[in-house]
Amino acid sequence: MDFLHVLALARPTPGGGSVAAFEAALGTALLSMVTGITVNKTKDEELLDFHGFLKLTAYEFYKFINKDKSAFDQVLVAFKLSDETDKDKKDKQIAVQNAYKHAAQVPFEVCKKILLVYPYAKTLAQKGLKNAISDVGVALYSLHSGFMAARVNVLINLSSITDAEFNESIKTELDSLRKQEEILYKNIENIFLTKL
Repeated sequence: MDFLHVLALARPTPGGGSVAAFEAALGTALLSMVTGITVNKTKDEELLDFHGFLKLTAYEFYKFINKDKSAFDQVLVAFKLSDETDKDKKDKQIAVQNAYKHAAQVPFEVCKKILLVYPYAKTLAQKGLKNAISDVGVALYSLHSGFMAARVNVLINLSSITDAEFNESIKTELDSLRKQEEILYKNIENIFLTKL
C-alpha cells in the first residue's frame, strides 16, 4: 500500500521503471507460490529446487523498485547542478549524461533478469498443479508486462544520451532480448492455455 501511495503522488519518482520491477517481482513471487503448492502435493524433486531461487529472485526484483527510483533521482540532482561558469556547465553536462546512463542500465538489468525466470515459468506451465495453471498465466503476463515496461524505460533514457556508441550497444542487446522474450513468452503462453 505504501508503494501505491508514493507512486500516485505528483512526483517524477517512483515511475514506470519502478512499476516494471514491481510487475516482475509479482510474477516471480506468483511462480514461487505455484511451485510451493505443487511440491507440497506432488513432491516433485525438480520443482523443489525452484522454490528458493524464485523466492529470492522476487525479492531481488523488489529491490529494483527503489534502485530505479534512486537512479532517476540522480538525473534530477544532476540537472540542479550549477552552470554559472564554463567549467560548471561542462561538469553538469557530464553528470547528467552519466546519470542518464545509470538510469538506462537499471531497467536494462530488469529485462535481462526477467528472461532468466522464463524457463521456470515454462516448467511450471508443464508440471504445475492444474488448479494453479491460471496463476502461472497471470505470472507470465506480469513478467511480460514487466519486460515491456522496463524496455520502454531503457529507450526513454537512451533518447537523452549523446554517447552514440553506448546507445548502439544497449539498443542492439535490448533488441536481441526483445526477440528472445517474444519467443519464450508465446511458447509458454501456448503451453498454459492448452491446460485451461
